[in-house]
Formats: sequence, structure tokens, C-alpha cells
Amino acid sequence: MGNLGGYETIVKAVKTLGGPRAAVTIVGGGLVAGGALLYAGTEAVVKKVVPMVKKRIHPSPTSGLLFDVTTNGEADNGLTLHKGEQFRVIESDGDALIIEILGRDDNPHVAPVVFLQSVSGYPSDGLPSTYTDENH
Repeated sequence: MGNLGGYETIVKAVKTLGGPRAAVTIVGGGLVAGGALLYAGTEAVVKKVVPMVKKRIHPSPTSGLLFDVTTNGEADNGLTLHKGEQFRVIESDGDALIIEILGRDDNPHVAPVVFLQSVSGYPSDGLPSTYTDENH
């Protein structure tokens, strides 16, 4: 007896829509239209977001390369590098690099590009001297 009210509501709605065939057509069409709108919206979002993500995670041309520290220095974020140390670039993100300093246990570190350029042979344009598009 508890679901008779719901059943009665459904029967009235189906009658209002013109019978079972019309109700199925209308409801089915609404679901298809809603699905199409959802798909189109999702597709639009994906077309905008994917290029941004790809750009963001595109590896740096210097990823994996080792650089020698040629002079002592301390970055604004407190990172210190000493002459004779070496660091490996893990990833870049705009004006900062994620680096591994060889021989240290507290890796990785975030370092400003301008700081690394001032204390090492890190290239001013961010491209190693042997870089070509075929390398990556």
C-alpha cells in the first residue's frame, strides 16, 4: 500500500503526456538530449583543459641533465648551493625548476631559474647547447 501514491502520480503523468508511447518518447528524447548536452559540454571542457595540462606537464629540455655549481649562492627561498656541487633538473614550471642535488639526502628542491643561472652553467634560454627538437 505504501507505493500506491507514487504509482498514481506516474499514471497521471503518463496520461498527461498522452499515454505510454508518448511518455516513453518524451522521456527518452529528453534523456538523449540531456546526454548530448552533457557530452557537448564535456567535450568543450576537455578541448580547453587538455592543452593546458599538456603544456604544464611537457618535460623541460634540460630534464635529466647535470649542471655544475660554479659559485656559492643562496636563493631567496633559502636553498644554498656550493661550488663543486652538481644538480640534475627533474622538471620545470615557468620560472622555477625542481632539481636533485647530488649527494644530498633532502631532495628534491625547488629553485628559481635565475638563481641557478647565477651559480651554474644553466643556460639563460633554458635550452642546453646540444638541444634540438629531435632530442625530445
